[in-house]
Amino acid sequence: MGIAHHEVNFDSVTFENSAICIDLPNKKQITVVSIYRPPHGLIDTAELNRIFCSNSQVICFGDFNAKHSSWNIGRSNRNGHLIYDWVNLNNFSIIAPLQPTYPR
Repeated sequence: MGIAHHEVNFDSVTFENSAICIDLPNKKQITVVSIYRPPHGLIDTAELNRIFCSNSQVICFGDFNAKHSSWNIGRSNRNGHLIYDWVNLNNFSIIAPLQPTYPR
């Protein structure tokens, strides 16, 4: 028995992404998105809106190359502030490690 799902395409100029939508028996859906964002340039919040404001619940993971002191102690960058503000405005949550994921 498999898990009913289908591929989802999010056109993006600032993220590399791959996504699927899992079709649950109760007609609800969960979209799972993997994102990589190169370290240079700014995140486009319109692209975040397209990904997270779909008709399903969304779980997104990956490397946004965004740093903010609320999830990366002592470090922040402009993209971190963009995501932090966008998440708070849209009542989402971020779960991230407090330590860097690579050696310094």
